[in-house]
Amino acid sequence: VVELTDKISLELPPDATNLTSPKAKYSFEGCEYIGSVLNGLRHGYGELTIGELKYVGEFFAGMKHGFGTITYGPNGGSYEGFFKEGKKNGKGIRKFPGGNIYKGDYRNDERQGEGVMYWVNTGEKYKGFWDKNKRKGFGMYNWEGADRPFANRFVGFWEDDLKEGSGIWLYGNGNYFCGSWKADEKDGLGFMVDRFGKQTTLQFSKGKSVKVTPGVPKKPVKVASIKRMSNTEVNALKKSND
Repeated sequence: VVELTDKISLELPPDATNLTSPKAKYSFEGCEYIGSVLNGLRHGYGELTIGELKYVGEFFAGMKHGFGTITYGPNGGSYEGFFKEGKKNGKGIRKFPGGNIYKGDYRNDERQGEGVMYWVNTGEKYKGFWDKNKRKGFGMYNWEGADRPFANRFVGFWEDDLKEGSGIWLYGNGNYFCGSWKADEKDGLGFMVDRFGKQTTLQFSKGKSVKVTPGVPKKPVKVASIKRMSNTEVNALKKSND
């Protein structure tokens, strides 16, 4: 997807370099602008169009700055939210070409901070922390949809878009597994608890069960459901990852 770059947005026709107007209109090298101009720079509210791309919102010293909306053409989706010095910064909503939606924090044009991603075609959802467009830190991932009323859910830690560290996998049948992950696979000691409360201690290596150990190494984090997970349980899970 081609972004509206500030190199383009700063360019002005030669006869507009000293222009100050609350509502100017001009076209220059494939772009069209309608809005406020101060000392030859887009400043205030305006509309900038470059081909099929269009930005409507606030400008400061020629750059997108404040609240605005970008539409990326018929098949490119859109972004609605805040900008700082020409880049997405702060809260925003990005609708992607395939229909997926991200709602959350941005920093320098990247998903950074806390946010929710919806995969509309599959009904999947991730709610948690992001770093440079990838899942990182504590987060919850749901595999659910209209055709999957008893979907699996994962609550735990992520690194580089992969499950990494402590986590709980809740199965649609009521069972859950509490343990550790490495590179998106179960790895290390953990335990399975079925819906009747029976506990089995398991040893995993690269996603495969390699040993069954009698007994339980530590008290499990009791989780009735992902939606009812308390702050105490979340903090316990976080602490176990330190």
